[in-house]
Amino acid sequence: MQKHEIVRRFLDEGILISPQLLASLENENLEEAISEAKAVNAPVFSSKKPYEVSIQKNEIRGKLEPADMASFYKSKYEGIRDLLKNRVDAVSINRLGNVFGDTAAIGMVSELFPNGFVIEDTTASIQVISKERPDIDDVIAVKGAVRENRIFASEVIYPDIPILRKIKSLSMSIAFLEAGQQAAADIRFSFEPADACKLIPNPAHIRVKKDGESMYIVAYQPPSEIGIRKAAELLKKRHLMLDKSQIKAGSDCFILREEPDIVWIMSRTSEKLVYKGTLVVCGPAVINLQTKHVDFI
Repeated sequence: MQKHEIVRRFLDEGILISPQLLASLENENLEEAISEAKAVNAPVFSSKKPYEVSIQKNEIRGKLEPADMASFYKSKYEGIRDLLKNRVDAVSINRLGNVFGDTAAIGMVSELFPNGFVIEDTTASIQVISKERPDIDDVIAVKGAVRENRIFASEVIYPDIPILRKIKSLSMSIAFLEAGQQAAADIRFSFEPADACKLIPNPAHIRVKKDGESMYIVAYQPPSEIGIRKAAELLKKRHLMLDKSQIKAGSDCFILREEPDIVWIMSRTSEKLVYKGTLVVCGPAVINLQTKHVDFI
């Protein structure tokens, strides 16, 4: 495509393009650049932006096979197990019988019963006697004494968000919107195709960089309505998925491997809270990344 055709394509969208971007733009990047220009909403769109935005691509399979489901849960277990290893010194379940005194194991919850639950790892499974009531498929660590091939739990540990960490900020604003909504912000995101919005996958792992600083932002559209407390619980578990219907591939894209600075949840309600330094927002909103002020739409 020649330069005058590129200029015309931008003008058709009501956008002026800078000479610098025109000189460097390749044909295959044209539609992406137009989408970016709409989201930025600048009078003149330039390739030299004051910030950078990158969004992790999620693997999607057309049809899931049983092996894909097994791979997904293996990916989930290993990902959250690695987070828990930073909090507890654990041994594999098949070695618990050789341990004397209190010990710890990491496993995925496979069954619940009146006075406890069952966890399993890649080596074996074991009953846990506990008042704690985790959910099926939660990956947790259990501390306690092993007797009669059962763990009598003294503590159940979730991967959770560490309390002490740097609170980051950027001098810009972002918006998370539903289709048809408008808002003034430096950049706008939506799960649905929407004018002047960057289309994001579900879940979306977003990295925004400006002036040498970086923020990690996560957006999630649950299969049904959830409140702010449930959203905070997902942070505690470091995993976003609420329904198996959301599994799209053999790899798990729902793990929060890094502590997010902001978590946005698609919701009909408008709520916010700060959970261990992470700002959690439910509902369409504009978020000031410097002050963490939230304006709901």
